[in-house]
Amino acid sequence: MKTKTSVLTVVLVLMAFIVAIVVLCSTVFCVSSIKVVWHTSTIALTGQDDNMIQKSGLTTGQSVFLVGKDESVQKLESSYPYVKVLGIETVFPSTLNIHLQEREILYVIQISSSSYAFVDQDFKVLEIKNGVYDVNSKKAILLSGDFKLENVTVSQFLFLEKYDAFKTLQLNFERMDFNIVLLKAFIKQASLGNDRIILDTYLGVQIQIFSPEIRQQEKVAMVLKVFDSLDKSNQTKGIIGVFENNENQICGSHYS
Repeated sequence: MKTKTSVLTVVLVLMAFIVAIVVLCSTVFCVSSIKVVWHTSTIALTGQDDNMIQKSGLTTGQSVFLVGKDESVQKLESSYPYVKVLGIETVFPSTLNIHLQEREILYVIQISSSSYAFVDQDFKVLEIKNGVYDVNSKKAILLSGDFKLENVTVSQFLFLEKYDAFKTLQLNFERMDFNIVLLKAFIKQASLGNDRIILDTYLGVQIQIFSPEIRQQEKVAMVLKVFDSLDKSNQTKGIIGVFENNENQICGSHYS
């Protein structure tokens, strides 16, 4: 009885192996089409679809089951600083869709006395420029701090753990219908205190968000609520402070 069971197991394994080989070798499941699907508008990457497909290493003719997706993502992200790969989708039987976003400049960091880097909200380096950044250009929010960065290169991700709260800041403003263009025209400079994010605005009022890693979305909503309640003269001076009180309520006040 045991011998028959063993033989049956071997036969089933061989059949499964043969089926797998047939499927992998079948022309039905060979890549015949590779497409780029954009989830944002493009500026820096307009007209680059064909080049990006080539740079990804994805080719027609290979089995859809043997595509090295992780490797392709890495190639695209490193070759194109402004690319954010959302994923590579297999549409059976033979199509690959590369889902992409174009990254946007959000912050600028002075990386040396003679150069600065533009980064997005993920702290990916999109461009490096020589000189000192003009804080009034409104192209990015100047991120102040002691970064101690060395050998920074384009396409590199900067791992600044204590600045993680800045990664969600733009998203939380966007949830309040404050898109990235408006945000960069509103906030001139950002820095990190011991227990707060400090935002200096072009209008003059300073914003301080206490414990920004906790309930940040609600605190950003409170910032804008307080700001909108101020008359124009008060929007140019003083401090808007937002914090969570002892009753777990998000509170905000303007101090002249």
